[in-house]
Amino acid sequence: MIMKIGVFVQNRDYFGAKIVHIPFLYSLNKNYGNSEIIVLTPYKNNDFFIKTGLCKRVIYYPSNLFSLIKILNKEKFDFIFSLRHV
Repeated sequence: MIMKIGVFVQNRDYFGAKIVHIPFLYSLNKNYGNSEIIVLTPYKNNDFFIKTGLCKRVIYYPSNLFSLIKILNKEKFDFIFSLRHV
């Protein structure tokens, strides 16, 4: 069974902010290699995660709460992780 894992990354589009996600995404890939790991980002410049092989897909979501809820309902993730600070 292929699991669908969603990972909310930090909302800053800086190289340093993206680098801090590498260990976590690498670990997910190593331990759940059969899963579809999908990164959810609030910024459009997001091909870093695909080019590095850390995820299968990237979904951009606008800052509109209703749009985000629509995406979550459509994707039906088995697990969701948030790497954003509170």
